[in-house]
Amino acid sequence: MAEVELTEEEIKRGIDLMGWSDDQAKSFMPNLTPYQKRFIKHIPEFFNYKIVQEVVWAKNCARNPKPGDKTVFAAVGMFLPKESTFPGCGFCTFAITQILPFLYVVYDRICSGLDPSPMGINYIKCPDIEPAEGGTGSVLFKVYCIKSPVIVEKDVYREKFEA
Repeated sequence: MAEVELTEEEIKRGIDLMGWSDDQAKSFMPNLTPYQKRFIKHIPEFFNYKIVQEVVWAKNCARNPKPGDKTVFAAVGMFLPKESTFPGCGFCTFAITQILPFLYVVYDRICSGLDPSPMGINYIKCPDIEPAEGGTGSVLFKVYCIKSPVIVEKDVYREKFEA
């Protein structure tokens, strides 16, 4: 991986977002990995994308999701409840664990300067199993990334950081 150089503005943005003290910044900044530098460089781009986990079908799930129900996250990993329609609180803890690998793909694409939207194999199944096998039901999801700006509400990120 080619060495990544950060501008003073990018360094300040990274320090502010992470909440590092001056001492921590002096200690951490010289030792950042190329991936950490790429991440800091591309922070603003993460606020331009959302990851959607959409129900394709559901069978015997206690939450009773319907095809088209969605759980939506900002590419920075922040849950967006106002945009989520999955029954109840907007997500299922069993199901959201399955999208973590997709988040890393999106991170890597953004940090590489690529469009994170196209995903190849993008269907996942809830880890729960059918009642006949001892579970409570099953849901199939389609996971995809869309370009859509994220509006960050006050106090969601550190005050010094502006998306």
